[in-house]
Amino acid sequence: MSQTRLRRREPSQSIRDAEYQDHITLARAVEAIVDRRVRELLGARAADDYSSDRLPPGLETRKAFARICASGAIAGATQDGPRGPWRCSREAWHRARDRRPVPHLSLVRATPSDDELAELALETARGGRR
Repeated sequence: MSQTRLRRREPSQSIRDAEYQDHITLARAVEAIVDRRVRELLGARAADDYSSDRLPPGLETRKAFARICASGAIAGATQDGPRGPWRCSREAWHRARDRRPVPHLSLVRATPSDDELAELALETARGGRR
């Protein structure tokens, strides 16, 4: 029996060109998707207001945003219709969220003088007050 060797055929130039074009088409499609998504993300951050669709940083849900706006904590927050999304300006959001809590008043003792501190230290070392 004679053995014949089968030679592997190289793809023709037209097949190689078609595969190359497929890669280019795919790369362009991916690039367009990435560009669109980046524009959306940058647009959401650069917007002058926050809404239920464009949540402020650090807020995860539309429900939390709506609850905060509905509570009246954000000055000028508005709702589009009775069940529509809430909107507020970036400035109003950050002003309201950056407010520090109101301090509670408490009785403050006068700071003891050095002599009083020394006397207290001696009393403590002796085992109590006399």
